[in-house]
Amino acid sequence: KNRKIKKPNKFLTKIIIRVFSSMAKKRNATFVYEDSYKEISKKQIVYLCQHKSRDDFIYVFAGIKRGDVHALCGMQNVFQKYFYTLLKHLGVIAKYLYQPDLLATKQMMQAIKLKDSLVIFPEGIQSTSGSTHPINPATLKFICKLGLPVALVKTKGSYFSKPRFSRDFRKGKVTVTFS
Repeated sequence: KNRKIKKPNKFLTKIIIRVFSSMAKKRNATFVYEDSYKEISKKQIVYLCQHKSRDDFIYVFAGIKRGDVHALCGMQNVFQKYFYTLLKHLGVIAKYLYQPDLLATKQMMQAIKLKDSLVIFPEGIQSTSGSTHPINPATLKFICKLGLPVALVKTKGSYFSKPRFSRDFRKGKVTVTFS
């Protein structure tokens, strides 16, 4: 609870981005960057991403290719025995699911004060059907309060290549659009 958010470790971030980029390439992912995104891509941004597949974070970070990004992640994923230290050094912010979390909000504000960007999967849960779940209206209020540009990250095909009910990977085309 007393953890102060620090800048992500640059060395670890570069390694993770390379690993994720090679995984995305192996999985036949293509990235589309719209002109509106190219204008703001070097600035401090809030990335809003769909969460259709278990592997969406791989595609998002492979496409962002930035080392100054903090991701909001479910508490149950962050505090796994083998991942906690790594995720802490990568600047991941833990959040309780299905309830307001003031500590996570405070830590996101700390990341913004460090001039870093945020990655948020606002649905808060992986899709059960491949469609987008409803988004809490408080997310909009929070983003408006930040006053930062917003990049929308839309994934197409990720649900079919790795659906929630299956552990294996299926061949298919995944398209990730940044706008």
